[in-house]
Amino acid sequence: MIQFKKVEKNIGGNSLFKCENIVLSDSGKIGIVGNNGSGKSTLMKMLAGLDDEYEGEIINNEWTIYVEQIHETSQESGGEQSKREINEAIILDPSVLILDEPTSNLDTKNINWLINRLKRKDGLTIIVSHDREFLKQTVDAVIEFDNQQIKKYNYDYETYLAVKQQEVEAQNNQYNAQQRETKKLKAEIQKRKERAAKLQHTTNIKSGASDAKARAFGGRIAGQEKRMNSKAKAIESRIENQEKVEQYKKAKPIKLISTDDANAARGTIFNIEHHLVKDLFEIDNLKLQFGEKVVLIGENKSGKTTFLKQIMNGDIETSERARMSYFAQNLKNLDEQKSIIENVMLTTKQDIQTARNILGALGFRRDAIDKQVEILSGGELVKASLAKVLLSDSNFLILDEPTNFLDIQAIIALEGFINNYEGAVIIVSHDQTFINNINVKKWEIERDKLR
Repeated sequence: MIQFKKVEKNIGGNSLFKCENIVLSDSGKIGIVGNNGSGKSTLMKMLAGLDDEYEGEIINNEWTIYVEQIHETSQESGGEQSKREINEAIILDPSVLILDEPTSNLDTKNINWLINRLKRKDGLTIIVSHDREFLKQTVDAVIEFDNQQIKKYNYDYETYLAVKQQEVEAQNNQYNAQQRETKKLKAEIQKRKERAAKLQHTTNIKSGASDAKARAFGGRIAGQEKRMNSKAKAIESRIENQEKVEQYKKAKPIKLISTDDANAARGTIFNIEHHLVKDLFEIDNLKLQFGEKVVLIGENKSGKTTFLKQIMNGDIETSERARMSYFAQNLKNLDEQKSIIENVMLTTKQDIQTARNILGALGFRRDAIDKQVEILSGGELVKASLAKVLLSDSNFLILDEPTNFLDIQAIIALEGFINNYEGAVIIVSHDQTFINNINVKKWEIERDKLR
């Protein structure tokens, strides 16, 4: 059994997250979800004994293996390294297995392999993931990082989503009710202050009288004025002391502003006949129209990225009207001496508010967009690079595994962006929920042919 007791992690004097009291049983599959930067991997390192700089207590006397998120090396691809390290960890059969973004570099075939391996595994498995279909297939409980708080839900992933939606609706109903009540109370305060002011005015008129009756009248008026002001202050105190209910804000759909001829092109971008992509696969006949959206799928090392690079490099002839913009995980399209927002605005025709909206949807808070690129983390660099591509003055986007370093909120925002985008798109992805949620047709590399 694992216990978290009043755990708090601080970085630079600021609280990253708090966890009051959570108990994990000796078996099961637990999904860890939350926005990038919320502390998911940090908590996993704390649980594995790799980080002891925190307040509170974590009790874990179990044999624990932590498989970190994999980044490609020169010897192996990310997919090969991921599968090897995960498989080695599973074979060792620890009491607690922690997998940090295990599907990021795996193709569909190997994701299914991992799902089946985990279903057969005993003990406790804890999985940090943004792959919604993978979470649906594997976990029976969810730990959520939200607004610097950690909460455990004893449900499978789909039930968790339904319960979370109910919580959000209830919170927003409470927020709206409190706003209505506050508005009503403020109107009452104003009413009482206005009555007190009128009484003050009446007292001033009567203050010049010399007879005792007038003075007595003035005293009664002054008493009423005092009571009115006192009641107004009591209502103000009531508003100030009430427990504030925060509004749970959902991300708004993001859409580019149409600019002169940005998406006006029509016709064919390329028409390929009898083409060999190196020694990897063959294309008999393939056509892409302006405005068309395609997802390219295939196993790792089947030639997907090679094909995309041939398009970008001009090895495949494209329309002279096509303005291409390309995203890849290791792309270097940012000026390190400029801020995120400066980099984005250099190559876009969109206004600054649209740029801010898209950066916000991808997880950059308002103050973060002014950070210099040279100090960004690896994940932040990927997101900033993607934002620059999405906002570029192009009518043809080529996106190679754009979801790998995005959290679920950012992936949902990207889905909305692609569905609203008027230009052509080719996307490589193994995220099944992402693919299902975007309006695209499929090209698949299978048995050495692209179909």
